[in-house]
Amino acid sequence: MTLVVYRILINLIFLFSPIIILIRILKGKEDLNRFPEKLGFFSKKKVGKKLIWFHGASVGELLSVIPLIENLEKDKNINQILLTSSTISSAKVFSKFKFKKTIHQFFPIDSNIISKKFINFWKPSISIFIDSEIWPNMILNLKIEKTPIILLNARITKKSFKRWKILKNFADKIFQCFSNTYPCNKETQVFLKFFGVKNINLIDESYNSNPLSLKSAILNFEKIESKKSKKFLLIGDMLELGRHSKRLHKSIAPVINKTKINKVFVKGHDAKFIFQKLSKSKKGKILYNKSQIIKLIRKDINNNDYLMIKASNATGFNQIVKDIKGFK
Repeated sequence: MTLVVYRILINLIFLFSPIIILIRILKGKEDLNRFPEKLGFFSKKKVGKKLIWFHGASVGELLSVIPLIENLEKDKNINQILLTSSTISSAKVFSKFKFKKTIHQFFPIDSNIISKKFINFWKPSISIFIDSEIWPNMILNLKIEKTPIILLNARITKKSFKRWKILKNFADKIFQCFSNTYPCNKETQVFLKFFGVKNINLIDESYNSNPLSLKSAILNFEKIESKKSKKFLLIGDMLELGRHSKRLHKSIAPVINKTKINKVFVKGHDAKFIFQKLSKSKKGKILYNKSQIIKLIRKDINNNDYLMIKASNATGFNQIVKDIKGFK
């Protein structure tokens, strides 16, 4: 219901946007040549496949990510970097930098239609919102497209927290879209936790699994300094082991039992043989579908815990990992 009301209000703003923009142009607060960008008419073109998108409100947010952008510019795997903001002053500051891959556009009005148009046009590989920039339609539509969303240098004041708290269910839905959040202070971290936001250290090994690589991954997982955080292991089937499959799966359990891994979960016909040989303290659950995996993350894994997923590529776990990255 809250989302419906928000969309009605934002559509009303969109309907009156020509008048609003005209007034802002007269006041010198809009760029006469570039204001169509805010209505979903983009002045730049997308280059290549991999695009990293940053969004910050104005000058301060823009300047805070310049060092990060400078490093990403050197990455040959990244074709283009898009930086959006909402103010003329931030656009002027951006123009002083001589980037090769990075372009600037104004952030569009957060209507459902325009946000979808923006996402379909730019197709970001990852989206990074800076500070307190929370735009429901854009965030929800990015989540639908399974685009990872990061909230960088996240800041929620007591005043804004009280407002979000009134709309708790709506706030939960929005904030839980973020794949990762990096709060700028302890207060914000507490507020994000209230809205169900988690930062899970996900280790993706879902593209290959055999007895040797699985044992090696477990031993490397054991070496990670987790401090107060817990370690969870989700194992899928090791495929193409023939008549030795049952025995080879069972051989994994003794390796796990010697580690400090807190709980082990399995999914798959032969992975259950690993589970059978685990010590009681290590046993999590046998899982049967993706929804149970999502429930595991939501209920059993806490903020800053570690989750390693290991399975053969053909098991389909790689797609599950992509969905998890979109969920976290």
